[in-house]
Amino acid sequence: AIRQLTDANTAKSRLAEENLTFSRRLETLEFELGTLQTTHRRAQGDLEEARLHLETEMATNRTLQSTVKSFQMDLESTKLQLEDELEAKAELQKVLIKIQEETRHLRDRLEKEIEGKNEEIFIIIQILISFSKNNLQLKWLQSFLIV
Repeated sequence: AIRQLTDANTAKSRLAEENLTFSRRLETLEFELGTLQTTHRRAQGDLEEARLHLETEMATNRTLQSTVKSFQMDLESTKLQLEDELEAKAELQKVLIKIQEETRHLRDRLEKEIEGKNEEIFIIIQILISFSKNNLQLKWLQSFLIV
């Protein structure tokens, strides 16, 4: 009976010691669980923040891609317009050169015609002057004959 009591006390002591060890281990595990839960919540918050940031970045990227695509289309349109305007400019330059040549030929022809008309007018004036002198001489002669 004493031996059983001693064995029971020893078992009780051992169980109390194991209970204390398990209680401490349980407290440590609960603390670690709390730490892990806090870390998990932070990680979830960080993950959510990263997800939102990624969504924002993706939306910004889509907007930028759309803007770049729009700029590329505008650039292509501007290139085509520039090509058309350069072709039109070349055509206008050809027309301008042709008009300048025609103007030069017309000016040369008109200058020759004016020069010819000036010569005709000069001859007519010479004839008129000659006629006028002859007419004066006739009047002078007539004045002597009448007397």
